[in-house]
Amino acid sequence: MTGIFNQRGVFSPTGGVEERGLAKKYKENADAVRTRYPKVANIYDKLCERYLYDADSERELEEYAGI
Repeated sequence: MTGIFNQRGVFSPTGGVEERGLAKKYKENADAVRTRYPKVANIYDKLCERYLYDADSERELEEYAGI
């Protein structure tokens, strides 16, 4: 899971827009495999949760910094 998360490399602040897009992608992947591969779906769910957390953090940082 860490490898997938770190694959992104360096990125620019977007106010959480990119992170929400990635979260959506992982949520869709989880839903697509949930019945047949529940453990894989769980990994995708955790990635989704992490990106949603990062999206909220990005948004709060921009609000605080006045960007």
